[in-house]
Amino acid sequence: MPDTFRIGVERREEMLRITQPPDEQEHWCFPLTDPSWVPAARADYMRDDDPVLGLEFGGSHWALPWWIMKNHHIANVVLNDRPVLVTLCEVCSSAAAFDPVLDGQRHTFKLGGLYRGTIMPMDFESESLWTGFTGEAIDGPHTGTVLERLPLLQCTWAEWLAMHPDTVVAPAEGESREGHGEGRSPGSPEVDPGMRDLLTDVDARLPHYELVLGVTDGTDSRCYPLYALAAHGPVLNDTLGEGPVAVFSRPDTWMACAYRPIVDGRTLHFRVEGDSVIDEETGSRWAVSGRAVDGPLGGAQLPFLNSGVEEFYIWAAFHPGTGIYEGTSKAGAKRSSLFAVPPVVNRVIKAGWWSRGAALLDVGCGEGLYSAWIAELGLEVTGVDADAATIEHARRSFRGVVRLGFEIADLSE
Repeated sequence: MPDTFRIGVERREEMLRITQPPDEQEHWCFPLTDPSWVPAARADYMRDDDPVLGLEFGGSHWALPWWIMKNHHIANVVLNDRPVLVTLCEVCSSAAAFDPVLDGQRHTFKLGGLYRGTIMPMDFESESLWTGFTGEAIDGPHTGTVLERLPLLQCTWAEWLAMHPDTVVAPAEGESREGHGEGRSPGSPEVDPGMRDLLTDVDARLPHYELVLGVTDGTDSRCYPLYALAAHGPVLNDTLGEGPVAVFSRPDTWMACAYRPIVDGRTLHFRVEGDSVIDEETGSRWAVSGRAVDGPLGGAQLPFLNSGVEEFYIWAAFHPGTGIYEGTSKAGAKRSSLFAVPPVVNRVIKAGWWSRGAALLDVGCGEGLYSAWIAELGLEVTGVDADAATIEHARRSFRGVVRLGFEIADLSE
């Protein structure tokens, strides 16, 4: 099978604007703008396993829950007096933060339509159309302009709160967990046909749903599958383009980010010591945010390198020919899904015996792909398999899929 295949024709109609009159638009078309943040201690509407987008500026911390962002896709916020644009596509698990100031003016954004299988923001001020995760204007007065990308981490609410108990979070008033985008989470395998049809070349070197940290320095690009980072450990010293890169991650989470490992003109090299990441040059200890938390360089911040977690298919759609970091160990055999709904899932869809919330046991679930598809239909699915390594891989690949669990069990007799 070739590494890429055609699944549509690139066309001007990829830029599909939302054209309904404002009073007829769905709620999810409207941006979340300058919310009244809620302290974590009062955020009783949050659940430990809620995926969130975590932001840190000037020592302060903010969280935007997936289940709120899926109602808007776009957030225009001001964090420590700094305007920030945040984007989320719950279908392709992609999120990004950008500096929205152009020529000294803060620009605010809304969902403008769809492009190449994902969201396409539009700014109110010039009505230019932008890519959601590369930040490039592709139509309108700002065509060719690229917004500066800012650091953002994806993780669960419990993980973010444990790191930053002082965090605030977006308010729940007027928001719903149900409706548009319900049940989506990082690594969900389903891709809506309408979104899929807007893609052109699809890179089949990894399954479409594989979560990767995509990194680019503007000329070269490489993605790091989260399973490969988990196998390597919390820090990876690498090179990209003409410079060094340090990839920080937390194994078995969605947290990963890339930085230039340079402080005051000195290149740093990192290693793991116990539970900590330290640099060999000074022995300072570093967090996944790229900030030194103690030691001689305490308080120093590594320069952020354009990076973010996405599903592989959408990263590759905007970075054709991207490099893929393989590492020294692969976490289980990889299946190339190519977006096809598995026949067994179609049989469940047509069966008619089940309703949302019904329980299903997937015996011999293997890597868990079929289990994940079925869970996305609304069933409560438990996948079981006798192979412990396979179950570990399934748990890692689909840890964010709701209504889904995996257990080691041999039910062959």
